[in-house]
Amino acid sequence: MELQENTLRETVLLLLDQLKEERAKVRQLQDVLLDQSQRLKRQTEKLETQSAELETVRQEARRLQGQIGDQTEAQDLIGRALDQLMNLEDKLG
Repeated sequence: MELQENTLRETVLLLLDQLKEERAKVRQLQDVLLDQSQRLKRQTEKLETQSAELETVRQEARRLQGQIGDQTEAQDLIGRALDQLMNLEDKLG
């Protein structure tokens, strides 16, 4: 009977040691997951910032394209006006 109790105690102690080891592994994995989660959060914030900056650049590019279009239109009008002036000079001259 005493032998069975000793064997049972040893088994319980071994199981408790295994449980402690498993808990330590779980804590270690939780730390790794927390670290990865924080790293992912920082990367997400960085990407969101870059995305906002990219949208700002896109808006500025659209604005500049509009200005270029306006300048091209103005140059066309000036060219037509010069042509008309030269035609008038030819008619008058």
